[in-house]
Amino acid sequence: MPIVARNVQENADGYREVSLEYRRARSAALDARTADQTTDPGVGSDADARKERIACPMLDACRSTGAYGEKALRATDKRHLNPWSRVLGIPAFGIRAVGYLSGPWYRIWSNAVHGRFDAQQLNGGFLRSFKHGINTGVLARGSFSQEELDQLVWSFQPELKGVSITTPWIHGPDSAGYYLTEAMLPAVLAHNETNADPGMFGRRLGLALSTFEMKSLLLGPLAQTVSIGSDAGSQRLKAISVRDLHDFYKQGWLPVQIEERFSAAGFLAIADVQAMPASRNAAGAA
Repeated sequence: MPIVARNVQENADGYREVSLEYRRARSAALDARTADQTTDPGVGSDADARKERIACPMLDACRSTGAYGEKALRATDKRHLNPWSRVLGIPAFGIRAVGYLSGPWYRIWSNAVHGRFDAQQLNGGFLRSFKHGINTGVLARGSFSQEELDQLVWSFQPELKGVSITTPWIHGPDSAGYYLTEAMLPAVLAHNETNADPGMFGRRLGLALSTFEMKSLLLGPLAQTVSIGSDAGSQRLKAISVRDLHDFYKQGWLPVQIEERFSAAGFLAIADVQAMPASRNAAGAA
């Protein structure tokens, strides 16, 4: 079978991303690996098979072997968290604090003393309770939700409403040029608040935590600076493409600049991909 090279392209806005050919090939290869590993004949894609997803998409991507065959974050102790945070470009103290508060309240002291935490406990721990349900909803229930991803994207790109942000759509030409930018943050936060638990108690704190996550992650190191608009009235904004947003949430693929940083640090090996036979490729994309 032919090999599809990892080809990084820069579009007219200055955004760097892998080619559509490579994006299709890596997705199909991941679906094929997952289908081979599962014993459930009804499971045909990685997003369906990985039921135990971590609600934090960055930790989910880096604490899973699914997309890259290895964990970019080998363990959740200080020895591994500090260099990982430094390469990612976020404060190590903040990540450790989030981790230590992630489990049940009675584990906080033990987490801090031992300098490590269980990432799976993020899904129902002490800190998560403070968010009062204010989040994107995409991984909130421990598995990927296509419906919630659609609602998220439609909140900041309303012209796409009615278009499901599925793998086949992402792999086609119509998905080019769509971004989540820093100017769209208010729309995303308004969407996140629609997922809030009933009642008004704690909403202010939950919204503050959601704002911090959006600014420090999706529109932080995962974003790139692009020029959007005509030459005369273009704006330079931090942005992540809808294509990268989809692949990040659904299968755990990281934007190219993070892949390159992690590869240079020895956290990940970024490889070319073996193309799948057409029949298996079509099945995985459905």
